[in-house]
Amino acid sequence: MNIEGGWIKYKNKVTAVHLMWAVILVFSFFAAIQSFRSIKDIPLSSRAQDLRTRVVGARLLGTGHSPYYFKWQPGVSETLLDPLEIPSWEPARNRLTVSPFTLLVQSSMNRLNYLQIKRIWDLCQIFFLCYIVLSFVFLAKAWMNRILIFIFSLIFIACTPGWQYHYALGQIYIFYAFLFCLIYQLYRARFKDGKFLSGVVFGFLVLFRPPMIIASLPLLINKQIKFMMGVLAGLLIGFSLSVAAGQWADWCDYYSVMTGKGAELSARPLTRQEVALEKNLSKMKYPRVVEGVSFKQYTYDVVGYEQSKPVKNEESVSNNRVDKYFSEWRAFHQEASLLVFLVLAWTLLIFSYRELNTSKDSLVFLWAFLFYMLLDNFLPAYRYQYNYVQWIFPIALLFSQYQILKSAFLPLLLLGFSLNLRKIGWIPNTFMIGEIFVFLAFLLILKYEHPLIQRDSSDSSAQKKASGG
Repeated sequence: MNIEGGWIKYKNKVTAVHLMWAVILVFSFFAAIQSFRSIKDIPLSSRAQDLRTRVVGARLLGTGHSPYYFKWQPGVSETLLDPLEIPSWEPARNRLTVSPFTLLVQSSMNRLNYLQIKRIWDLCQIFFLCYIVLSFVFLAKAWMNRILIFIFSLIFIACTPGWQYHYALGQIYIFYAFLFCLIYQLYRARFKDGKFLSGVVFGFLVLFRPPMIIASLPLLINKQIKFMMGVLAGLLIGFSLSVAAGQWADWCDYYSVMTGKGAELSARPLTRQEVALEKNLSKMKYPRVVEGVSFKQYTYDVVGYEQSKPVKNEESVSNNRVDKYFSEWRAFHQEASLLVFLVLAWTLLIFSYRELNTSKDSLVFLWAFLFYMLLDNFLPAYRYQYNYVQWIFPIALLFSQYQILKSAFLPLLLLGFSLNLRKIGWIPNTFMIGEIFVFLAFLLILKYEHPLIQRDSSDSSAQKKASGG
């Protein structure tokens, strides 16, 4: 009787745990759905404005105009108009910051109108997010790992302002995370040239996002020769296609923009020359409706930087900026910023060198992502909270391989995630602090708990073989 009673008690306990996690999972799904619904509260004029910049940049290819320095004027087709642009920034750059290779790929949709492109990209963003989550859910073998991937991805990514603005603005960072996921899958593929093909795709990723090149350092230290050969092949193929398409001058302009010439303009007042130009352009008005989309709240009746009209609900947009003061410091003190980054990168390299020499697969890719995110925080352009959605890749990867509930650093990780759910008025730079905590938590887990991760990963592989997978 006692044995039977003990069995019944144990069985009820397990059932209760399952029920608890099921309730949390259902709550996560409803929270994610509500997060998507709340996107409608973002001002209409805020939606897809960053996608618009890329679309215009892609349409400028082959026109004789630089995608990075073009300024729209009355009489020019509205298909080349970015209503968020400020003409008085002459001769400085416009708002475009993506690479020429990104524009080349984007140009494949140039025959479509803007609304069609927007709908396609909206669907692509949802697809990329779901693909990453489901890929690692299927990779995980323990039911707890699968549930945690869903819960953390839905609550701490899909329910954040970062994702909401990423989706609404038509941003591209979830695409980088998707490619990172695809690279990892190819790297672990069983066919002979999987690692080489993985490197080729990584080479393309670097052309999409050049700072991503630093993520190859951990794999180089790990002596992944086939992968690195693939990276070189991908870079050569992609760059050759870009140059053959006539983008050499665009790469030069992109380099000048991203190395700081004009990057500080997003943080400084107008010069005398720009003020004079502003007076000449003061009577110019942008169309209120561009390709069927209303940009009314964001167009400028009097073109200018400081004198532009305030935007309705601008506070919700400005709160999205992660590190205003840090961004301004990077823009005005680029040499000092570079020095600080090099010191931190060297420290991270020393801190991780031993693990990089002995780690396999998932751990190497997690270290690679940390190196990239460190550099991502020191780029001269402003960094907004939608950059945060890139963390979906390491979250899903780590949780698929490791029972994160065992981690001594879980409280720090949860604190970082929680700070990215909403801006807290009495905590300055809430999102930036939260992401720093997330970075530190991953760093400490990879450094001090990597044997547990490798053990859990090995256990999963053993289960797969035992099941005949």
